Amino acid sequence: MGQKSKEAEERRIEMAEGIVNGGLHADIGREVGVARSFVSQLKGDLLDEWKRANIGAIDDMVSREIMRIDNLEEVVMRDYESSKRVLKPMEYAALMARGLSMDEIDECFASRPQSGDPRYLDTLLRIGMQRMRLIGAIGRVDKRKQVVNQYNFGNLSEEDMRRIVGEMQDAKFREGGE
Repeated sequence: MGQKSKEAEERRIEMAEGIVNGGLHADIGREVGVARSFVSQLKGDLLDEWKRANIGAIDDMVSREIMRIDNLEEVVMRDYESSKRVLKPMEYAALMARGLSMDEIDECFASRPQSGDPRYLDTLLRIGMQRMRLIGAIGRVDKRKQVVNQYNFGNLSEEDMRRIVGEMQDAKFREGGE
């Protein structure tokens, strides 16, 4: 009995090494003499085991990453606010050369809404998406459930296009009315 369990443990270790090295489940199974599904099951078990053993470390890592993201977001927001249009001395001089006084220039620009550099907004959006992925608000996409329809209407005449749009609108109306 002890010999069998030792052999089973050795096979388990061999399969785990194959999984860690990126081997295909079918190849690992053939090498060790087990079914591919057994290798897949072992991989799931090993991953669950690893998660249980390292959950504290994962939580700490996620907490540190969220703090880093918060700090980064604060810096980007501050940079965005400072990127809002402020008149430079040369711009003041050019407007004064046109006959405007300093007070008129200040009044003109104080009442006008100022926007910052849009690249900072894009960065803020990416930071928000990263945070959402980290906390699990955005998970992996199930590729099996995705349906992508691509239509090419380039060859249709305007009359055919109008007919198709009319039929689609009629169908939508019937769906809503029932």
